[in-house]
Amino acid sequence: MSRITVRTAKPGFGAARRERERAQREAEILAAAERVISRHGFHGAGMTEIAREAEFAIGTLYGFFDSKEALYERLIVERTASLASAMSRALEASGSARERLERALDAKLSHMSEHLDFILIYASTSMMATCGWASPAAALTMREQTLAAVAQAVRAAKSAGELAAGARPEDVALAFQTLSTAFLLAEARGPKGFGPERVRQAMRAVFFEPLFGGTVRPTAGTGSRRSAR
Repeated sequence: MSRITVRTAKPGFGAARRERERAQREAEILAAAERVISRHGFHGAGMTEIAREAEFAIGTLYGFFDSKEALYERLIVERTASLASAMSRALEASGSARERLERALDAKLSHMSEHLDFILIYASTSMMATCGWASPAAALTMREQTLAAVAQAVRAAKSAGELAAGARPEDVALAFQTLSTAFLLAEARGPKGFGPERVRQAMRAVFFEPLFGGTVRPTAGTGSRRSAR
């Protein structure tokens, strides 16, 4: 008589798969919420419409988030975390302070290009006032950490003589973040559609050139940028 071999799943295999599936569904819900809230505003967006956009039953949506406020908070924290991570990697890489700051700007532009609806939701002061509450503490902490990383790059520039001695790193970091976000918003709302290169050009004109001087161009064979004085 031939034997029948019964293969059993490894312990934890089913749980890991369920966890991946849940993470995928949550990502789809967040993306749907991003689109719906961007179109209709926080108060105009309903959980039913978000569920429809995500192609889930309303009960499934409430299985992930018990309220629209909880969903919105998760969206802010998730997107802020991914942006902070991308910018931190750029700032920690090798190169001059200007090169690292330009790479951080590129990281910010790349992230916002992928989540254009989110920048209209998150950075809009009228949106935050309408909601009636501030950003979640976790998101604020991540933004503060990103500011500190930018300030550290500026501090290194001052030590290396790349930057005027009178510039406070914290002020320069705040200017970098505020100006880049303002240009991103202007582009996102503009009639020409989102143009990352226009943001780069504006930042070079009002931020990089006044602080560092010179121009930035690709270094042959490496693709990195270098200041030409």
